[in-house]
Amino acid sequence: MYNLDIPGWATEADLKVLEYFSSEVSKDGLILEVGSFCGRTSYALAKSCDPSTRVVCIDLWREGTLSISSEKNYNKISPKLDIEFKDLNGDISKNPDSKWHTEKEIFSFKDMGPDYWDPMEEHKKWTQDCINIERIKGQSPNTHIKFNDYFYETTGIKREEYEINWYFRGETQKIDLLFIDDEHSFDIAHQVQYWSDFMSPNGKICGHDFYYDSIDPKRVIKDTWLPDEDSIPGKTFVDPEYFWGIRQSSRILKRPLRFGGASSIWWIDLADKRGNMKEEPYLVL
Repeated sequence: MYNLDIPGWATEADLKVLEYFSSEVSKDGLILEVGSFCGRTSYALAKSCDPSTRVVCIDLWREGTLSISSEKNYNKISPKLDIEFKDLNGDISKNPDSKWHTEKEIFSFKDMGPDYWDPMEEHKKWTQDCINIERIKGQSPNTHIKFNDYFYETTGIKREEYEINWYFRGETQKIDLLFIDDEHSFDIAHQVQYWSDFMSPNGKICGHDFYYDSIDPKRVIKDTWLPDEDSIPGKTFVDPEYFWGIRQSSRILKRPLRFGGASSIWWIDLADKRGNMKEEPYLVL
C-alpha cells in the first residue's frame, strides 16, 4: 500500500518496488529506512509489511530550506508542500540574531524565524496511522563529516546523539530490509559497508536514485541510464561504472546488482550467491 498524496520525489513505480520488498519481510522483522523526508516511502514500507515488523526511519529532518537545498529541488516535489519555498524558514525578520541579516546565510534552525517548516512534524502527520514506525533524528554513517564542531557548539546538538552508531544504540535485531535514500553518490558504498554488519543473512539492501554531479569521485561523466515508461524486464543499458557507489556496494557484498523496471530503485539480495561482478546489471521485475 502507498499514498501518492504524501509529498516526495519517489515515483509510483518506485513505491511499487518498495511495496513488494516490504511484503517479503517476515513477521517481527526489521526494516530500516535512511532518508525519509515527509514519509512517502516510509508509509509504503510500513503499510506493506506485517504490523509486527518494525520500520525504523532515520533522517536529519533539517528544518526549513536546510531540508530542501534549493527552490529547483523544491519544485520537483510531487505533490507540492502546503507552504511556499520562500516561507520555509519562517519570518526571519522576527529573529534579530539570524545570520541571514548579516551574512545572508541560514546555518541552522537558530537562524530561522517563527513558524519555520519542520519536516519531522510533516513525517509524523503523514504516517500517524503507521503504528510500526519508529523515528531517529540523525545522520547515517558515510564517508564525510557533514557537521563540524562549530555546528554542534552553535546549535547545542550533541554529536554523539546526532551521528548514528547502531552498535552503541544496543540494537541486536538484524535488519531484513535496508532502504538508502539520503545519499545519492559514491559514498553510498560506505553506508552499505557499515550497515552490512547488521543485516540478516537473507536480507536485502536497496536504494533510490542519484545526483549526476556527485556520482563519480573522479568526475568522469559517462553515459547514463535513465528509467522510463518503456523499460521492460531484461538486459539494460546501464553503464555499471557510472553508478560507482552502488557498483562498489555490489563488490563489497559480492552479490549481483539489479535495477527495477521503470523505477529508479536498485537492490542487492544478500541471499543471492550467483553474482558475477563482470556481468552487466539486469532487471528482475
